[in-house]
Amino acid sequence: MPEIFSRLSSALLIRKFKPSADNGDANSQYILGVLYNNGGALINSHKKAATCYKKAAEQGHPEAQFYLGNLLQQGKGVTQDYKEAASYYYKSAKQGNIKAALHLGRLFETGKGVSQDYAKAGKLYLVAAKNGDKEAQYYLGRLYHSGSGLPQDDVKASEWLEKASQNGHQGALSLLKEINGGQEPLRVEESEIELMPDDKDENKPIFPVRKTVNVVVYTLLTLVLAPIVILLLLEPFSIFFFPSLSITMHPGPSPSRLGGAVARMLTLPVSMVLWIYVLCQGLRLFMIYRRSGGLKHRND
Repeated sequence: MPEIFSRLSSALLIRKFKPSADNGDANSQYILGVLYNNGGALINSHKKAATCYKKAAEQGHPEAQFYLGNLLQQGKGVTQDYKEAASYYYKSAKQGNIKAALHLGRLFETGKGVSQDYAKAGKLYLVAAKNGDKEAQYYLGRLYHSGSGLPQDDVKASEWLEKASQNGHQGALSLLKEINGGQEPLRVEESEIELMPDDKDENKPIFPVRKTVNVVVYTLLTLVLAPIVILLLLEPFSIFFFPSLSITMHPGPSPSRLGGAVARMLTLPVSMVLWIYVLCQGLRLFMIYRRSGGLKHRND
């Protein structure tokens, strides 16, 4: 059922564009060519398509020139003529048609309709390859690998073949394996590269010397000075609220035993918590230092 509707719509479109095509409108002639070329069994006519393409091509329509060249190359609806096909491909490629550049390159590589010229084929492939055509990328990589018309360069060959492979060209992947000695090429996605650390200095220590000194000094200071700092901070507090804690430093009347006990119960846990915290911090920094490999360098 969908095919019937497709044929019906093609027939209606032909009726719509035929008057303007007969009046010489190049774009309408090109559209008619496409409809006759792909309109299904009841409408399909390569001969009519070629006629429509030729009328538009003679008016400089780049797409019509390409498709007419394609029919001439394959001998569909017209007598097979590689030379004339090359001529129309050339006209279309000059106007920026990438597919035309690819097909003209193939004719130069095979020597059909033109003198065989691998260098010209390579230049045409390069034009199409830079514009993302996977077939052109594959053929360009193949020329670099064989050294035909281009300097033999497996690095450049791999680059173009990798691009073609990423675009879905199966033949490119096979040739890549051949270049790499039968091994699957390493694939690293761009998103993965962005997650890698940007560190251009390979000799840079994983845990720098300066940071190591800072860790040692900080640890020693906290371990040695923390008790003194804690006592100094708690001394005014104890004098004001619990004079029993500072009897020797501040002579005076003997406080009650209950007050001294309460003072010790309050200050001793605080001191212990602070002391344990300092020890934990020192151990944490030491473990970070150990896990980082100390002063070991990346290129060891």
